[in-house]
Amino acid sequence: YLIGSTKGYWYEERFITAGLNLDQGKTDEAGLKKIVAGHLDLMPLNELYGWYLIKKMYPGRESEFKMSSTEIDQSSLKLMVSKSYPDSKNILEKFNESLKILKQNGTINEIRLKYGIKE
Repeated sequence: YLIGSTKGYWYEERFITAGLNLDQGKTDEAGLKKIVAGHLDLMPLNELYGWYLIKKMYPGRESEFKMSSTEIDQSSLKLMVSKSYPDSKNILEKFNESLKILKQNGTINEIRLKYGIKE
């Protein structure tokens, strides 16, 4: 398989070490274009971000894409704010408080169900 990769992403060195056949590109969007054109077989993308790009770039054609059920990594996402950004500590505190409320009231689970995201 010819696998699309975005230069500088975390998996790149791991894939090269494994001897996988990579086509390194500058952006995820460029990789998706190559998949649609038949120049790539597959490409690793975060599930939520991948579907976002597909819907943005190819609206109405989502059924032409498939997501593997096998995960290559299960890292969690984090919110980062520069310490020099005005009121950064307060921003992070408010974000964490709001996220806690969304988890407690079930909104997070509703979002996961709506978009087919595994926990």
